[in-house]
This record gives sequence, structure tokens and C-alpha cells, in this order.
Amino acid sequence: ANRAPWGVILMFGGGLALAMGMTESDLADWMGQMLLPLKAVPLPIVALVLVGFVVLVTEFASNIAAASGIMPVVGASYPLAEVPEAMRQLESGQARGKIAITI
Repeated sequence: ANRAPWGVILMFGGGLALAMGMTESDLADWMGQMLLPLKAVPLPIVALVLVGFVVLVTEFASNIAAASGIMPVVGASYPLAEVPEAMRQLESGQARGKIAITI
């Protein structure tokens, strides 16, 4: 109980380093730009594409690195009860990235 497992510590630190590298190199912004053509696609299909992309990325990188790459793509997150407000923001053109609805 007094010793931390080094494998877990190194994996967590590596994930943080990879996440910082993705942010500093603008890879996260590039990935967001590559997903802009999905703007005209219905939101449920975009959600499926993002889920598939995250699953694919997490096969090769840690969850921390995957989350840091995906978060710039998601512009805002709203609870299910606030879907009308989320739709207003999306339709106004003020949303930077996609809007996520949390359930």
C-alpha cells in the first residue's frame, strides 16, 4: 500500500506528455479542421463518427491523449434538459466546434 505501481505512473505521465504534444503541435486543431466537412451531416451521424474515431485513437494512445485531441472538436456540452438552448447556439452560428449533449 506504500508503493505506487510504476507502470501506472509511467502510463499516466506518458498520456499527459502525448496530450501536451498534441496541443502544442496544433494536432488537435488540425483534427478539428479535418472534421469541419461534417458540419452538413446530421448530428447523430457526427456523434457516431466521433465515437468511432475516439475508439480508434484509444487503441493506440492513452485516454488522456485521446480526450485532449477530441475536446477542441467539441465546442460546448449541454445537459439533455437544455437541448433547445444548444440548438439555438448551433443555429446562430456562434458554436465553435460541435455541441455535445450529455445524458
